[in-house]
Amino acid sequence: MKVIDTPRTNKIGNMVAYISPFGQCYREYVIPYTPTSPAQRRMRGIFGSTSRGWGLNLTELQREHWDATALQVPSYPSLSQYSHLSGQQLCVMINSTLRCVGQAPVNEPPALVVFSPNPVNELTIDYDQAGNVRLLLAVGAVVEDIMLYGQAPCSAGRMKKRRVNYLGLVGPATNGQCDITAPYTARFGQPSPGQKIFIVTCQMKNGWKAQDHLASAIVPPRPLLGDQLSNQESKVETAPATGTPKSQPAPAPVS
Repeated sequence: MKVIDTPRTNKIGNMVAYISPFGQCYREYVIPYTPTSPAQRRMRGIFGSTSRGWGLNLTELQREHWDATALQVPSYPSLSQYSHLSGQQLCVMINSTLRCVGQAPVNEPPALVVFSPNPVNELTIDYDQAGNVRLLLAVGAVVEDIMLYGQAPCSAGRMKKRRVNYLGLVGPATNGQCDITAPYTARFGQPSPGQKIFIVTCQMKNGWKAQDHLASAIVPPRPLLGDQLSNQESKVETAPATGTPKSQPAPAPVS
């Protein structure tokens, strides 16, 4: 519920304060439910084992290296204020990201990365010859790995994304476009005409992540069967006639 109060976040007693697009809000604190999907269980296991590895797998010198590197990494802004991560938080963040994309974790903090501009542009939605939805991302020259996130199809009136799920790494592009239909439909199924799709991409290198890039598009109406047939017929070129013409009788003389 919305309240008139000073800006604040996090847990306060049995309530949780947060900033919404409409102002300061509060909600009741509830214990997170147990994950049921395979993706949720996998990420919960990765996060837990990586956090335990801080005390089991690292030496004291390695922990000091993580602490020193964490002083150069600002936290996510809250109420327009920044802080610094601890060494354990940075270690869990880097190794969780590496294991999420299928790479091996590290014991030493990787060097800081300066990312190039995100090469991903707009999202285009059309239909293939079978009438199935096709999602195409316009991608330029790729330098780092690009993590792909998607949100379930939602109302066309929604202007902001809510919860996105990791779908995999962006594959190679063909003619400047990357087809992301397979990972999206495998997670959420075929969207319906008129629904909006949000796609988030994020560059990743050695566990470091750049800023998110948001793209969205509305599924267009399905083409009519007659339109598809006419488009296919227009592409078919008729071959010229090769048969010899029949002989015609000579005209009768005029008296």
